[in-house]
Amino acid sequence: SCLEDMKHYHIYSLLGNALDNAIECLTQVNDASKRVITLDISRCRDMAVIRVQNYTPAPPTLRDGAIVTTKQDTEEHGYGIKSIKSIAELYGGTADCFVEDSIFYLVVTFPCGKSQKETA
Repeated sequence: SCLEDMKHYHIYSLLGNALDNAIECLTQVNDASKRVITLDISRCRDMAVIRVQNYTPAPPTLRDGAIVTTKQDTEEHGYGIKSIKSIAELYGGTADCFVEDSIFYLVVTFPCGKSQKETA
């Protein structure tokens, strides 16, 4: 219910980008026991919280606080996290990434229901 007022294409884009990134990262991991993605969507008071986590063999490279794509064609790639952050901001929220103990975390939060921005 915490996502019910989101436009369906924003949900698809946000979750699709998050899962595509996690899957791509895990294709580099040989140990099958580490090829796990956790997706959790919950409500915490009046906030929607989306968490995606996966093992990462190496922390992502950052440039100016943004994750740099690992793809050769940087003109056509590198928009996934930017898109996730843009959608979160459109709904009055934030999207943050960090790595802790070789686990990559993406945490997206935004107000539920009526407290979302009218432009969403």
